[in-house]
Amino acid sequence: MELLQIVKVNRDHLEEVESNLRSDSNTATNNIELSNLREQLNMMEAGMEACMNNVMAPHSSDNMLSLREQLSQIELNVAQAADSSTERMSNSESDANQN
Repeated sequence: MELLQIVKVNRDHLEEVESNLRSDSNTATNNIELSNLREQLNMMEAGMEACMNNVMAPHSSDNMLSLREQLSQIELNVAQAADSSTERMSNSESDANQN
């Protein structure tokens, strides 16, 4: 559940960044970056749903190891998406300040 909360926070952050960038002069580039980030978040959400479904089903020890690997990968993806969106927001603020 904590991972779902992290993804929601990242999605909210993405929507805030998207709103802030709409007025930016580099809209085309930013839209591509935002689209890519949104796609990453959608993939993470789908992966998390699959993990949650797996958690709810009966498992052997091999399946539990696989779940741990999936959760580790999702945590890594969430952290990368958060870093990426923070960097893009920082870059956009720098660009806006230069204009």
